[in-house]
Amino acid sequence: MENAASPFWCRAMKSPDAFQQEQQQLGKLWTFLGFETEIPAVNDWFRATLGGKSIFVQRFETGLRAFENRCAHRFYPLRTEDKGNGPIVCGFHHWRYNAEGLALGIPVCQEMFDKTPREMDARLPQVELAQCGNMIFGRFPGGPSGSLQEWLGDAFDILAVIANVDERHTHITSEVQANWKLMMGITLDDYHLVAVHPSTFGKKGYLGRDYTRYFRLGSHSAYLADAGSETPESMAAACREKRYVPTAYRIFQIFPTLVISHV
Repeated sequence: MENAASPFWCRAMKSPDAFQQEQQQLGKLWTFLGFETEIPAVNDWFRATLGGKSIFVQRFETGLRAFENRCAHRFYPLRTEDKGNGPIVCGFHHWRYNAEGLALGIPVCQEMFDKTPREMDARLPQVELAQCGNMIFGRFPGGPSGSLQEWLGDAFDILAVIANVDERHTHITSEVQANWKLMMGITLDDYHLVAVHPSTFGKKGYLGRDYTRYFRLGSHSAYLADAGSETPESMAAACREKRYVPTAYRIFQIFPTLVISHV
């Protein structure tokens, strides 16, 4: 029997119902979705996951939009590949959506539903988007108020500099049979280096306390190796003033699902 007194974060690692509830709440927080350079042309799109739900981000003539990846008619997935180019047309019944997620192309609409497409007012659930440099973040409605910059705090200025590149990115995907929180936690664990990375990070033995420093950045955290007097706040100030020069290994954990290793 599940211990109701255990913390919710722990229950969500064991209970499917608690996990689903957790994902729904996380989907209302600003979450990294992808890079703007992945969709340079009009009608380019990529698929992503937000709060356990499939979504897609697409470039239109009017800018970037993101929607939940399911047709408003029979909930058929609109995007079945990881990326592509083309208008939003359902592959099941050919419902066609505009840049606002409104179905304006519905075959034999008057005959089937006794209404015009505009009278149907069938819409895709929309995802709110914001950017930090080249990085695209999104969230479902209903979460905490505040802009992406407020959510990231000092990390906003840092990420805007180190991730603001104009080139395409290479994707390497690995599926790990573990809860997402365990994957996040291991990135700020320097104790495993000798055992797991003996020829790279751990080749000089266990790291001393004077070499490893950990910081909190609001809801986020950071690991600064050999930082000296440097802090995330001083890094952010240097980035804002366009004078930041990388010197050592850095890890930024951006809650809920983004980890950036900066070498």
